[in-house]
Amino acid sequence: MKYFKILFPVVAISSFSVLATDSHLATETFDIVSSNGSLNFFETIDASQSPTSITIDGVVVNVGMTAWSDTGAQSAAYKVNGDYYYSTLDGDTAWEDETVQSANIEQWGSGIAIANADTTGLGKFDLNGNGVKTNLEGDSHSIDNISDYGNLDFDMVLLSFSESVTLTGASVSWLTGSNGSNEITVAGLSESSVALFDGTSTWTDIAANTIAGAVGHFGISNSSYESTFTGLASAQYWLVGAYNTFFDDNAGSFNSVGFKLSSLGIELADATTPPPSPTPVSEPGALALMSIGLGLLAYRRKRRV
Repeated sequence: MKYFKILFPVVAISSFSVLATDSHLATETFDIVSSNGSLNFFETIDASQSPTSITIDGVVVNVGMTAWSDTGAQSAAYKVNGDYYYSTLDGDTAWEDETVQSANIEQWGSGIAIANADTTGLGKFDLNGNGVKTNLEGDSHSIDNISDYGNLDFDMVLLSFSESVTLTGASVSWLTGSNGSNEITVAGLSESSVALFDGTSTWTDIAANTIAGAVGHFGISNSSYESTFTGLASAQYWLVGAYNTFFDDNAGSFNSVGFKLSSLGIELADATTPPPSPTPVSEPGALALMSIGLGLLAYRRKRRV
């Protein structure tokens, strides 16, 4: 009697799905001045309170923006008989402290500039009771690091986001001066640094709270008026301003630089594509094959008896 070896597949019955995530980073452009010419942001440090948002890879990120400068009252200008004069006395250094104060954001065409810092309580007053008025002024034509009375003054905007993001670049509508490849300073800050924007801290205090890998100095093209930021870590709070030596005084030569900021490239940290729904493997076919195999095995044993 001939015996035939019957080979049948041994099928492992299982139900599985392939879960895959396509981790990537998506970038969107945030226009600071909207197409209708209005400012496209809400002035707040708490992004959760801001009605302004940008959608990145399907994620809505709220954005807040404020301006800061260590110009203080900057210069003491006084007027006599209709003419303005500027104090050059040693006492003028009192107006030139390094305290970082809240400043005004002003629109200039399609970009923004930073006006003089908050001088509440210092406004106009009489000098020596003789009717001479003191009017506090400040650089209001750009976001700059232009010196005043030999002291370096730094203007920066503070951006707050409801999610961790990375800044990838910027565009400006106007530019003056050149630092070679360091016109603009970008610095990501820790959450604890927010408490330092209270009108009493210095750039030294704030710079001590930067996030590792989130500080950079980048050039602005004189032809395209654009700057590309590379190699930056993510953060929820970002400073953007004219090259600031308090964040790195070895980045290159220092010259007076000013620009009007128009837009920023914002990249969402850890943006992920949702994984596909689990796709179970069909089991009836596997069960049928197993049944046939068992039946043939039983038949073979019966023939041997």
